[in-house]
Amino acid sequence: MVPYSAAADAASFALRELGALMAGVAFLVLWRRLRVAAFGLFAAAFAVRLVAGIFIFQWWSASHPGWLVLYAAFEFAVLAAAVAAMAMWGGRRASRIRELGAEVDRVRREAALSLDTDRLTGLLNQAALARRLEEPATFAGVVAVCDMDGFKDINDRYGHLAGDEILRNVGRLLQTSIRPEDEAFRWGGDEFVILFHNQLLEVAHRRMEDIEARLRGFRVRGAGALPISFSWGTAEARGGVPREALNEADRTMYLGKRKRAANVVEPRPPAI
Repeated sequence: MVPYSAAADAASFALRELGALMAGVAFLVLWRRLRVAAFGLFAAAFAVRLVAGIFIFQWWSASHPGWLVLYAAFEFAVLAAAVAAMAMWGGRRASRIRELGAEVDRVRREAALSLDTDRLTGLLNQAALARRLEEPATFAGVVAVCDMDGFKDINDRYGHLAGDEILRNVGRLLQTSIRPEDEAFRWGGDEFVILFHNQLLEVAHRRMEDIEARLRGFRVRGAGALPISFSWGTAEARGGVPREALNEADRTMYLGKRKRAANVVEPRPPAI
């Protein structure tokens, strides 16, 4: 009969535990190759470890009935570590999901904004204006249409780079001249539209006059001051229909442009 050795007994126990852990790892790797979710991997590994622990418990309790408390504490520590690891993993995954959700929302907002933004001027584009005009929500305020006078001649004389710089700065000027609740659009070419929400017609007139004054003496790099003039027209939205006001403001703007071309001074409404 082989004499009893406490060291050999402890080594046997350690080897059995190590074997149980290795079985769990092997099962985990196999499960991973089957592309199962990470939570399933944890659950499978823990299940294998539990089954192996039952066999170890049967062997240990048979030969060491006095050490059952120690073994139970060891198994409880293993169980607690596994549960803690799964909880930590679940917390990290939940945090990552929230981060990805926020990132998706940000990308979606930026994509929607880029679809509605004119790249040259930074204003809202023609497609955004078309959708705005088709919205069922009523609009109360003033619609302004403005257009650069003789812009084609400026392009022909100073080049398209100078023309692009003018449009870029006009877009910046319009954006900084309106309130946050107002909307400025590049309608096409050198024509722009502004929606003054909940604004009086006289106040919108003064705002457009200020914009026109700020364009006088506009300077372009390499070309100096350019004689830029600005035709505009306004109309008040009646009954919450912005399209009718847009058409009226457009007609007023072109009437003023023709008068200016004929050297007729267009009367402006008095400032209040």
